[in-house]
Amino acid sequence: MIAVLYDVDSELRAVTVFAWFMLFLVLRRIGILVFSGLKGDRSQPNDRPPEDTKIMPEEAGAALSRGQETWTAQKRAGRTMDNDTENDILFVPLLLALAFSPIPATTRRIICYAAVYAFSRFVYAVSYLGGFQPWRSVMFSLTLLTTLVLALDLSIASAIAE
Repeated sequence: MIAVLYDVDSELRAVTVFAWFMLFLVLRRIGILVFSGLKGDRSQPNDRPPEDTKIMPEEAGAALSRGQETWTAQKRAGRTMDNDTENDILFVPLLLALAFSPIPATTRRIICYAAVYAFSRFVYAVSYLGGFQPWRSVMFSLTLLTTLVLALDLSIASAIAE
């Protein structure tokens, strides 16, 4: 028999976990801004990061390889923040809905989803800023999968709870 030493649902409120998660998202964005240096070169680089030329067909890769020297840390940071915004718009409302739902074990679920999402977005940002392919794609896929599983869990558990 396994004894439960710490009952997460009775000790932590789901809203508190959500607040800490949001604080982490804000701090992550501040870190990206610090990385970019806020100084930067204002030139207009090509539309794709240079590491994408390694995974694209020869013709497209050759076309994109011109202008690699203009891909700056500031441009990478801006694109990372744009991508974060696009993903956070999907995930955060679902997590907030879970925080206020009558579903059992809500706090435990929020901790799991928020931890996986925060980890994958953090590694994605580091991978994008550093130009580490294929980790960028793997972490983006994990983020999308986490959002999908959260949406399914919320939908199914809400239907069962009614």
